[in-house]
Amino acid sequence: MNPTDPNAPLNWRPVRHLTIIAERLLKDRILNHLDKLGVSGYTVIESEGRGDRSFVVDEWQGDNIEIQVIARREVIDAVARKLRERYFAHHSIILYAQDVDVLRPEKYGAQ
Repeated sequence: MNPTDPNAPLNWRPVRHLTIIAERLLKDRILNHLDKLGVSGYTVIESEGRGDRSFVVDEWQGDNIEIQVIARREVIDAVARKLRERYFAHHSIILYAQDVDVLRPEKYGAQ
């Protein structure tokens, strides 16, 4: 089947999408965890907002970062467990996840 054929069926595959919103000072540590846990890619976005811990730790460091990860459920679960264990007690960090479908599952470790 030719993937560039406009009439070819779309072959959607389910994966998990995790959003991490955290203090900027955690960025390198979180990215290190993602690498060690087998995440093949992510997107980092500058982020601002307000919540129950809405304070800036360091004006020089900036506000928050948002990290988007798409991967197999097992990988997302491992990331969530690690971040919960390491950072929830003492840092401002939010995680939320949702099921999504992708057209190129091999990019996310799904087939």
